[in-house]
Amino acid sequence: QAPRPAGPITAPLLPGSGKVLLVNNLNQERVTCDCLFKLFGTCGDVMRVKILFHKRNMALIEFRDSSHAAQAKTHLNNCALFNSNINIMVSKMNEVPMPPADSQESYEGLTQDYSSSPLHRFKLGASSRNANNITFPNQSLHINNIPDGATQEQLVAVFAMFGQLEL
Repeated sequence: QAPRPAGPITAPLLPGSGKVLLVNNLNQERVTCDCLFKLFGTCGDVMRVKILFHKRNMALIEFRDSSHAAQAKTHLNNCALFNSNINIMVSKMNEVPMPPADSQESYEGLTQDYSSSPLHRFKLGASSRNANNITFPNQSLHINNIPDGATQEQLVAVFAMFGQLEL
């Protein structure tokens, strides 16, 4: 019998189980790291975003853990973003590296670290109430904290500037 390795035994990383996603078919004229952070942050805590320097229609998104990445892939694959349906696959990378501080990539802001962002919604992991409320993107908008005296006409006036409303 072969000797057992010292230290904890870990399962091998199965294909499709990583915490870094590769996103392609991005609108390279409009997409930014902040935009991707906010979109993918609806499904899990995003640690880093990197728009590829030579392929700006592609990005790497690193999540806190693989369950967050799996949620994002499930809910956002083929989602429309700036008139392009994005494609998502699990990357072979284990993390998104930061570029050297003096590089052109760093200067252009193509890689951002969000690991200490106060905007993370899933700090408690699977026990977070937000983790139970992830849904596919749709055209419905849920709003709360509306003042008690607000009327439907006032709300329509505020939101109509963003597009046609269905009540």
